[in-house]
Amino acid sequence: MMPAKPIQIFISDAGPLISLAIADELDLLLRVADDVRLIITDHVIYEVTRRDDLPDTHRIKAFLEANVKRVEVMETSVGVMARNSMQSADGKATIRRMKNLGELSISSAMIDMRYRAPGLATLVLIEDEWFGSHASREGNAHLLSTSAWLDALEQIGVISSASNVRRKIHAGRSNFRVEFRVDDPAPKMEGRTE
Repeated sequence: MMPAKPIQIFISDAGPLISLAIADELDLLLRVADDVRLIITDHVIYEVTRRDDLPDTHRIKAFLEANVKRVEVMETSVGVMARNSMQSADGKATIRRMKNLGELSISSAMIDMRYRAPGLATLVLIEDEWFGSHASREGNAHLLSTSAWLDALEQIGVISSASNVRRKIHAGRSNFRVEFRVDDPAPKMEGRTE
């Protein structure tokens, strides 16, 4: 049996973070393995931490602060451009936001990942079909929807019930797609990913 390789979980958009925060289950992101690394793009961080009036924002901020050694914020060219365009000359944030920045930052991040660790398997958590059909995807990226990921956590004994976690998410986030299950292995990884 081959030794397990390190795992990096890439958060491709705000959805998985918001869903897990609503269910108060963000710690599941790091309970898969002791050496798991969490990678979140700069724009996703902005999206999930910019509003202090939402309870999930406070949970996400607390989780990020508590796990600073295991969470990497990946700067993207799209994120830098967005920050620059959303600030006035005096440095204060403006209200203006551009459309589709989250999706563009995902594509930018996947392009950047080609040069970072091309041989390391990356689990990409998704909550919508946009990523699978539009974003550039590296051969080492295994796409997994939040619902399918919860099923996998139940199968390996990390959680006792994926249904219970999904129920908690859906109770606080009615647009969470419980039935959206994607489990698409990395096409170029030797021995595939599971």
